[in-house]
Formats: sequence, C-alpha cells, structure tokens
Amino acid sequence: NLFMKNFNSYSLLFTVLGYCLSAVSCSSSKAVVVNKVEPDPKVLIGVWQLKDNQIFEKWTQLSVTEYLGVSYDMSPGIAEINETMRIFKADNNWIFEAKTKENKFQPVQFKWSADPVWHLMFLNEKNEYPNIIKYRISEEGSLNAQISNLNGEKVKEFIFHKVMLK
Repeated sequence: NLFMKNFNSYSLLFTVLGYCLSAVSCSSSKAVVVNKVEPDPKVLIGVWQLKDNQIFEKWTQLSVTEYLGVSYDMSPGIAEINETMRIFKADNNWIFEAKTKENKFQPVQFKWSADPVWHLMFLNEKNEYPNIIKYRISEEGSLNAQISNLNGEKVKEFIFHKVMLK
C-alpha cells in the first residue's frame, strides 16, 4: 500500500514535470534567439527595398562562410551602386566589409559581436563613422538596419521590405 501511494505521487510528479517540460519546449520553439555563438547571415538573403524609396539591398550566399551584398539606387532609371558588402569568416571571426561610394569604394571592416536584440551586429571602434552596423528581422518580416557611433548618439535607421522578383 505504501508502494502504491509513493508510486502514484511519483507518477503525478512525472506527469506534471513532463507537462512543464513540454510547455517550456513548445514556448521556446516560438522564441527567436538572436544572441547566438555564431551569426546567421542567411537572414539577409534576398532583395530588400528601403521603405518609400528606390534604394535596394541584395544579398546572396556564396558559401557557408561568405555572403555578398550590394546596395543600389534605382531612382535614376538604372542601378547606381552605393555600396558593396561582404560578410565572411576569417580566423574564427565574422567580418562585415563595406565599400561605399563616399569612401571611394575602399574596404572598411567591422568585427561581429553578439547582441541580445540584433541578429547581426558588427563593430569597428577605429572607423570615423559608423562604428556599429546592425541588422535584424522584425516580427513583421521587415529587415531593420541601423548604423551608429559607439555611444549611440548618431543613429540612422533603415527599414527594408523583401521584394519578390518576377
């Protein structure tokens, strides 16, 4: 009788534990974890259009450790390239390399840094501006990009929507 009483108590405990664990695993599968050990540049793949503008970013994957992006303006009627970008892994570090028209397409590199909110955050403390480049996918599916200086005073936000190509 004592065995059955203990068995029923343990059975109830395991049932409750099992329910709790399944509830936790179900809810955690819905959560978006963005501060991973490794960045996931795959979120960038595709063509993105800047909200209310004719500026686009197009990202492609060359390999598991290399992604290419280009920012271009279609308002002149032809694609005018503003920036080329590359995310790649070198010496166990992920690097964001930007070549902008303003900088005569000279490469500037930023090193990946984990962030609890942004899918991708890259940092270059020595660059004049920007020092930080960030990307994340919003709940609505838009691509939010942000550039800023180190102390967060000079912030520029960009909201892109994915474009379906015909």
